[in-house]
Order: sequence, then C-alpha cells, then structure tokens
Amino acid sequence: MSDETTDKTGKTGNEEKNETDKLIEATKKLADKAENYVSETAKKFKKSETFGKLTEMFNKGKEYVEEKAEEFKSGEMGEKFDAFKEKATSKAEVLIQKAKVAGKEMADEVDDAIDSIKEKTKGKSEK
Repeated sequence: MSDETTDKTGKTGNEEKNETDKLIEATKKLADKAENYVSETAKKFKKSETFGKLTEMFNKGKEYVEEKAEEFKSGEMGEKFDAFKEKATSKAEVLIQKAKVAGKEMADEVDDAIDSIKEKTKGKSEK
C-alpha cells in the first residue's frame, strides 16, 4: 500500500501540496509586480509637474498658517480681535438704541389703538 491517500477529486496529498505551492508562488510574483508598478508610478508622479505644483501649494499653505500663528502669538491678532470687538460693540449699541426707539413707537401706537377702541366702546355704551 502507498503512503499517499487520494481525496474526492482523485488527487493525492502531494499533488494538492504542489498546486498550493504553485498558487502561492504565483501570488507572490503578482504581489511583487504590483509593488513594482506602484513604486514606479509613485516615482513618475514625484517627477511630474503636478506633484511639484501640489508641493508648492502645500508649502505656501503651511507658511500662511505658520505666519498667522506667529501673528496670534505676537499679539497682532489680539489687537485685531480687540478692534473688531470695539466695532461690534459700537454697532450693537446703535442697534439696541434703534430697537428701543422702535419698541417705544410700537407701544405708543398700541396705546393709541387701545384708547381709540375705548372711545368707540364708550360712545356705544352711552347711547
């Protein structure tokens, strides 16, 4: 009797192992090709004009953020916030004053309307 046993497909254990090894080897080769392709594509992209422009834009953005952070740290931004706060407060005070005037005018109109209604109902009740 042989040491090899056959499965339902009629293949021996050694045949299955050989096929598995071949499949693993083919997968490794495919993975290596994919890795090489990605690596070559990345190298080409890094040499491209687009990559250069993106890098330049990123660096400009980085510089801008660093500049603004420096302004904030140095107090320039704090001064700008204070100036903005003063302007906002001044405008808010003006708007509040206008709202008070408008509210008083509306209250006067309501009082006039109430007085008018009272006079009309007073006249009817006297009749």
